[in-house]
Amino acid sequence: MPPVRVTVCLCTWNRASLLRGCLEALERVEVPAGVHWKLLVVDNNCTDGTQRLLDDFEGRLPLERAFEPRPGVSHARNRAVEGADGEYLLWTDDDIRVTPGWMRAYLEEFERHPEAGVLGGPIELDFERPMPEWLRRTLPHFVAAYSGLDLGPQHGRLDPEDHAQIPYGANFAIRRELQARYRFDPGRGRRAGGLLSGEETTLLQTAMLDGAQGRWVQAARVLHFVTRSRQRTRYLRGLFAGYAYFDRDGQRKEGGAGRVARLRLLRRAIRGDLVYAVRRLTRPPERWAEDLKWSARRWGLYHGSQR
Repeated sequence: MPPVRVTVCLCTWNRASLLRGCLEALERVEVPAGVHWKLLVVDNNCTDGTQRLLDDFEGRLPLERAFEPRPGVSHARNRAVEGADGEYLLWTDDDIRVTPGWMRAYLEEFERHPEAGVLGGPIELDFERPMPEWLRRTLPHFVAAYSGLDLGPQHGRLDPEDHAQIPYGANFAIRRELQARYRFDPGRGRRAGGLLSGEETTLLQTAMLDGAQGRWVQAARVLHFVTRSRQRTRYLRGLFAGYAYFDRDGQRKEGGAGRVARLRLLRRAIRGDLVYAVRRLTRPPERWAEDLKWSARRWGLYHGSQR
């Protein structure tokens, strides 16, 4: 029988220090017998030491490089799709450490469920220390913001109507023929100077709503290393604003359309900032965590309404 071909897709931009840990974890991944795999790393116009780092891993990993000059992770992901030649595409990020059984778990699930097109697995959060006390106390409010996800060992089929069950780009697998029909939206996804997200969850949810079956794979676990720079309220505010920027339904519900509606959204955003600022000074973090999310979201809705 011909070997099973797998492409592990990884996009990176100026995070060589994080990328090293990711590549070292991939060196330890268990490759089942009869599997031929390659690691496709897309350089999204890096200006740091990324290429020198990749030189260090030549011969240590089945490494293939690609270059995408257009800024934005969606462009980089689409470049990876073009270069992937495996029957299965396994996606991860440069701040992720896969566990040794990660690849095996996904391939075994595809074999058990030939009807499945999309698979997702747990993302465990690993915070750089020291972790701020306010974040430790409020973490349940922000797990999803850091792409933390664990549906549990008993979970099976994914429900595309439930946003909490859509895998994140840090850890999912997809059949190549399905991925070829769906591309990442360049209008979404992170890029320099912005935290607009959702390019991968939008793609996966659309594919499943169109009929592709998604399944949960508890054994396909990864660790997401959260740097200190992301353990700040400023980062979280930008993230929640980015989510709301694309929320057309939210914009209609909050204000409707037109200039008057946008002014209404602006007033709510300003009021939300004032409430958050006062409560942060006068209340414990458990009380103002939702105020942070609420005010950031109103700014995202406001700016999104002007698109």
